[in-house]
Amino acid sequence: MEQNINYASESGATVKAFTASPDGGKGKYPAIILIHEIFGLDNHIRDVARRLANEGYFVIAPNLMYGNLEPITEPALFAKLSPYLQKYRAIMNDAAKVKEFMDSLPDAERTLFTTFTSVTSGSLDGRFMSDLKGAFAYLGANENVNMKKVASMGFCFGGGMAGLLSVNIPEMAAHIIFYGKRPAAAKIGNITAPVLGIYGSLDTAITSTIPGLAEEMKNAGKNFKYVVYENAMHAFFNDTRPQVYNKEAATKAWEEVKAFLKENLGK
Repeated sequence: MEQNINYASESGATVKAFTASPDGGKGKYPAIILIHEIFGLDNHIRDVARRLANEGYFVIAPNLMYGNLEPITEPALFAKLSPYLQKYRAIMNDAAKVKEFMDSLPDAERTLFTTFTSVTSGSLDGRFMSDLKGAFAYLGANENVNMKKVASMGFCFGGGMAGLLSVNIPEMAAHIIFYGKRPAAAKIGNITAPVLGIYGSLDTAITSTIPGLAEEMKNAGKNFKYVVYENAMHAFFNDTRPQVYNKEAATKAWEEVKAFLKENLGK
């Protein structure tokens, strides 16, 4: 069963979301908060939600790109940024180079990129966390959800949000980060649940930060497993983007996800 719903953010805002749940039965299901790429709640995320529901999970996929963030989800507008994205991704961890890059952009593209980087920089994390805590509360009010078995799973921007959830909601049971920004080192001590990271070897801006994260997680006694797929680019799991999709890596990653969820959420 699937629905388009609205729920209340902790901030008081109304957040749109898509839910998918197993057909038949009214038992208590393990649940997943599924978080989209920067493109918002698109058909790819809805399809992943359905796939997870077919595996026996109740899924809520919020749309976090509302209000002033909505323009960057529009394909025609986002296409204007495409020529600049590869360069940006190569320098995104260097603040000085990012500023120089932003100053060089034409005015219209700079406006869009400013909105884009407000999402990726962490300056809006408080807003996003309020929205995601609202999704967690929505699950808590659903009689068909087992709140002892709630996980997060996110892609790119959403992967970073799954990492953010791992350090902010200790009651959650597991987290899956697909090629997203790593949790802050200072917050690792807050992690209480197992974390699975899935990355592509060609996505060096993200993947290069992961060995350090793994060492920090190990030193803190946290449960962290990560897999790097060879010849896989950023967003390799997204089969609606043929320029980056890697079927072999995506198939293997899906099996990794299913095994991780079964181990930590059961059925």
